[in-house]
Amino acid sequence: GILSSVHDMAKWDAALYSDKLLPSKAKSLMWTPVQLPDGTPTTLSWGDNVDYGMGWEVLSYRGRRLQTHSGQTAGFVAQYMRFPEQQISIVAFINLYDMGAWLAARAMADFVVPGLE
Repeated sequence: GILSSVHDMAKWDAALYSDKLLPSKAKSLMWTPVQLPDGTPTTLSWGDNVDYGMGWEVLSYRGRRLQTHSGQTAGFVAQYMRFPEQQISIVAFINLYDMGAWLAARAMADFVVPGLE
């Protein structure tokens, strides 16, 4: 697992909004839903219209494009949400394994992202 801080995530997020770390073409591929070799889409089973890119869940959340990734390690859970058009990102770190980081990040998004439907 990777251990990180909010400061690390802010640096990572800033890098994703520039081409310093990854070129635009690589990021575009990273956030494009992929298909299996037989043509089957990689739609995730837990939600409608949730596709899987290269390590990222790609979906629409309340009318806004969302790129998100979650993780857990050693009793901690995390959720990273990016609303690229609004250039707003949300990181939720929770030190309780059974706590829903997705729910916490979603609540923050509902509060800070303008125009969520």
